[in-house]
Amino acid sequence: MDSVSITLINNNNDEKVYHPELSSTLQFGFGVGHVLNDIYTALWLSYFIVYLTKVRKFVNSEAGFLMLLGQVADAVANVIIGKLSDKNINNIFFKKVGRRKAWHLIGVFVDIISITAIFLPCPFESHTLKLIYMSFWVAMFQFGWAAVQITHLALIPEITSDENDRTKLSATRQFFTVLSSVLVYAISWAAFGAKAENAEFSPEYAPTFGYIVFFGTIVGFACSMVFQFTIKESPYIEEKREKKAIPFREMVGKLKYWQAVGIYMFTMLFVNSCQVLIPPYLSDTLGMDATSLAVIPLIMFSASGVTSFCLAVMKRKCERKRTYAIGTVCGLGAILWIGIRSYSPGFASNEIYCIVVFIGIATATTTVTILGLTADLIGDHTDSGALVYSIMTVADKLINGVAVYTIQHLREDSDDSSYYKHTIEIVCGSALILASIIILTYNEKTARREGYIPLE
Repeated sequence: MDSVSITLINNNNDEKVYHPELSSTLQFGFGVGHVLNDIYTALWLSYFIVYLTKVRKFVNSEAGFLMLLGQVADAVANVIIGKLSDKNINNIFFKKVGRRKAWHLIGVFVDIISITAIFLPCPFESHTLKLIYMSFWVAMFQFGWAAVQITHLALIPEITSDENDRTKLSATRQFFTVLSSVLVYAISWAAFGAKAENAEFSPEYAPTFGYIVFFGTIVGFACSMVFQFTIKESPYIEEKREKKAIPFREMVGKLKYWQAVGIYMFTMLFVNSCQVLIPPYLSDTLGMDATSLAVIPLIMFSASGVTSFCLAVMKRKCERKRTYAIGTVCGLGAILWIGIRSYSPGFASNEIYCIVVFIGIATATTTVTILGLTADLIGDHTDSGALVYSIMTVADKLINGVAVYTIQHLREDSDDSSYYKHTIEIVCGSALILASIIILTYNEKTARREGYIPLE
């Protein structure tokens, strides 16, 4: 694959780093740069709770604690990586590779080592030591995950200043996120299908999860290397160009910034909660077997993939608020459908498949919209790109961690089979409604007066 280099142009006497055009090679190379994280995210969100409680035999509160620990560690790591990757480190490795790509590469190796340790058999017999062992590797995994995520996102406003091209990059990133999830669920379907029909998760599934991690890691690592060799950062430009950073006080003092944080936070709560809660809902509420826990998420992410593929075109024809409204209608419609029809005859055999299609459309549409919004918020201030993305994700990680911990903690005190049904209604529904309210209150004239690129 040919390499594409970042090109220096001059605009109003300020030196900036942009690609003159968004080539297909660059778009593809950027898109696959987050695949390793996406594969591990699909495992983390969809199967980690099931893996901990059914395979490793942690109680629900311990599983919730590990999820919360992971989200808190991720939030802390996001801020640290955001600050570090915005700096030019005087080191031959960072000069050679590039300030963003260097941290991305470090994150890739930390990801692989830590996720392998999580899904391999624990070397300790003591349950307490097992919990400590798992806690350490969960925290390490989140550091690596944050390093890959933040640096990858921070490259969007550096690669191009064109709003439509930024949307294309966001949509491409989301498209490969979906493909990565589809890959995980396809492998899981094959792996779980090799077990006895209608089998439930048990400690015997530990090697099966190991195989899924192994194949996912091979694909993710290969994609990361394609990204590393396709996207080029120029050390000379990074050292010589004039810094254009957003002062932190200016960031926290702008209403539009906090609105963007709120939209991002509640949107990701909706997206992640859907991915986390659908598998236990299928298992505990609908009583579906292990194979269904691979097939149904596979359908959901296939719908999301088709939607992501179309979003770049849709962006040119539909304003962002309207695009987000499409996702809101699909998401709330699916949640309402779950609330009304969950125990109806034929629901588990037919209707659930239609519902997850609408959820897939909703998650793709809302995710691409908020990524484009954040890139526009950064605008030309690319030297603060990683920090802005890291601050955005801190609130996201903390609220998701608290939500999962609370859900799992309350689950221990409830024998109600409809627990996850009600949780989807309350958590996913409320998050999407709150995000929609904030985006509706966005004032374009105020945004322009405050100096930020407006939400179209």
